[in-house]
Amino acid sequence: STTGNAQEAAAWTRDNGYGSVILVTAAYHMPRSKLEMAAAMPGVRLIPQPVFPEDLKTSNWWNDRLTASVVLVEYTKYLFAWSRLAASDAIGVSSTPGPAAQIDYGDARPGNEPQARWEAGKPAGS
Repeated sequence: STTGNAQEAAAWTRDNGYGSVILVTAAYHMPRSKLEMAAAMPGVRLIPQPVFPEDLKTSNWWNDRLTASVVLVEYTKYLFAWSRLAASDAIGVSSTPGPAAQIDYGDARPGNEPQARWEAGKPAGS
């Protein structure tokens, strides 16, 4: 996931003492990547280097079914990421969960509230 990639890149950047990183990803994915990376590595200079997949159209993209689908899905993901980060900042909690954060919904019946389960390196229920 983009959030997971941002967390891994932040740890690597911190561990290696870098103050800037070059962010290479598809142009349509760059806004969300920059958002997640900036949240995971405050104070690190991000240098975007977009690439342009050949199968996606850059002009009249709305007329191409594949390109329009990719753009709309990515925009929806961007809005969710932006909302998550904005809400996290507003209530003062970490916007990026730990790498093994899982929610165990148990049996999902009324009265059976979800419980957060934090287990190092394995998903909830493993």
